[in-house]
Amino acid sequence: MFFFSKKEFLIDQFSDGLIDIHNHLLPGLDDGSTSIETTIDMIELMKACNISKAYVTPHIMEDFYELNTQKIATKFEEVQSEIAKHYPNHQDFLLDYTSEYMIDGQFETLLENRDLKCIKGKYLLCELSYFQKPLNLEDLLFKMISYGYQPILAHPERYRYLNFEELRGLKGQGFLFQANLLSFSGHYGNDALTKSEFLAKEDLYSFVGTDAHKPEHLRVIKEMQIKKKFLEKIKKAVDSHKIIFS
Repeated sequence: MFFFSKKEFLIDQFSDGLIDIHNHLLPGLDDGSTSIETTIDMIELMKACNISKAYVTPHIMEDFYELNTQKIATKFEEVQSEIAKHYPNHQDFLLDYTSEYMIDGQFETLLENRDLKCIKGKYLLCELSYFQKPLNLEDLLFKMISYGYQPILAHPERYRYLNFEELRGLKGQGFLFQANLLSFSGHYGNDALTKSEFLAKEDLYSFVGTDAHKPEHLRVIKEMQIKKKFLEKIKKAVDSHKIIFS
């Protein structure tokens, strides 16, 4: 006899609206959207996924894209103006611009100069290299917190070099964790899927995000079905997310 676990659509967990805090909607800045038309396609798909609004978070990383807060601000204003003029039904979708900060060689300088744009004044979205852990990560984490920031580690499930205990340690030292929704589908491979399941089951996620770089990412999220038993764990992260971002 075969037993089948009931599955449900992931997006039904935020049918009352979710604010996305991690995406690459701004066109022509990084490896995300390539045009305003693509951005509009992505916004429409986000709405179809029950995402009601979004903070945009282009990459800031050393030696890539040559971005800074002012360049992102200028692009954000241009896009908002374009949307208001040509796509008025979407003009309230983008809440503000922030960044996804790579913790790399230039990050400490940005931190010391307070040259960082946060979500809601204090939530700082960060990412790590996919190849190795920064040697001074714990020191920088301590500094971020002592300077009044609340660091959010983007997609902790995708860092292959971090085992479960190391992830627990970073959470205990002050990082809040943001899950990439695509990780729950196996989109990033079995290692990311296994870690995402562990982090969800252990209630270690505080936030979720699309990390959408292109429309295809959102189409996958729209059709994702998750086993009901595991979905209950994901819902805890969604509920935690909504407490802060609502």
